[in-house]
Amino acid sequence: MLQNTLWIALHVISAALWLSVIPAAMILNKEIKASAKTPAAPGLIRSLVKFIGFAGNIGGNGVLITGIIMVLTFGYYSFFQFDGNHWLTSKQFLMVFLLVIVFAVVIPASKKIKAGLEANAASVSDEVLSQVAKLVKWSYISGVMIVLNFLFAYSRRLMGQ
Repeated sequence: MLQNTLWIALHVISAALWLSVIPAAMILNKEIKASAKTPAAPGLIRSLVKFIGFAGNIGGNGVLITGIIMVLTFGYYSFFQFDGNHWLTSKQFLMVFLLVIVFAVVIPASKKIKAGLEANAASVSDEVLSQVAKLVKWSYISGVMIVLNFLFAYSRRLMGQ
């Protein structure tokens, strides 16, 4: 039982870390917009990309790994079980969508931003700013999906499961 509680705690902590991208992106994006064509912009953009990468890697991988471990070790969970545990099936589908977003949008946008900053370290091009806007937008979308996952987990308690 203690082991189950540990996995659940690590899962929730990982999700919270992943969700921390939202306030960080809001704050840094506001500062980036205010200083887009100043010498401060490249440093702010680097901070944004580093934080999204850090929180996404640690939080997202933590959620993925602990989720898989819980399904494999807890006897009452399974992968994509359509005849019961609808809250879990919904969470698993959202996780698949989140992985698609990360690999199809977030990682490529981050790489383009880093390359654009390396090409012109003194200022920020419009292309880099466009990629930053894309990265922030998809980070917000991911955050909404993470909040939905929290709500699905909480709804399980309301349904008595």
